[in-house]
Amino acid sequence: MALGRNEAGINTMLILSYPLLFIFELLISIVAVLLSPVLALFAVTRDSNPWCSAPGPRQYLRGWLQLFSTHDDGVDALWYQGLYDDRDPDGWAEKARAGSRWARYVLRVLWIVRNSAYGFAHYFMGFDRSAGFTTRIVSQRGKWDSDTTNWLIRVDTTAEGKKAFQVQAQLFFTKERYVRLNLGWKLTWDKDVVQIATHINPFRKWKTATTE
Repeated sequence: MALGRNEAGINTMLILSYPLLFIFELLISIVAVLLSPVLALFAVTRDSNPWCSAPGPRQYLRGWLQLFSTHDDGVDALWYQGLYDDRDPDGWAEKARAGSRWARYVLRVLWIVRNSAYGFAHYFMGFDRSAGFTTRIVSQRGKWDSDTTNWLIRVDTTAEGKKAFQVQAQLFFTKERYVRLNLGWKLTWDKDVVQIATHINPFRKWKTATTE
């Protein structure tokens, strides 16, 4: 029996499977956050990690534990790349670069919490379009991160006929406050494999907005 399709060309199986994947990703992310103080203890400096594309030498979580962090960066990113420098009044990143074990541990915990279970979201729930794909913009208004209400509804179809969608929106309800959504898969990323997106934040403030 053929799967039903709506006008956007998204098959019924995709619509039904996403909520299940959403729930699983949410649960594994909660596990990663709760275990982050323990996971951060299992960081090692290596030339590579099979579950992370960032080249070493970098700090990764041991083996498959890296799945509880990011698939494209080490757990040392907050001080190695200076990603924490602009919001670090107490100088944690500088202390970590100077070799403080405690500072490095704290920043590893923060990194895992900030990017919890991205490895699972990428490797086990990602959308592979490396063989080529076409894009259909179902609906679009405005530009992302433009301090006004905007949205994008997009569907990508691979050469094999597999489909994925993305609903990305910033919906302002005051001059500065807005709801921020990124659901489906992160199709706007310039990557062959894009991870599942499960971001919902109804409490964003424009002056603190960042691209995701």
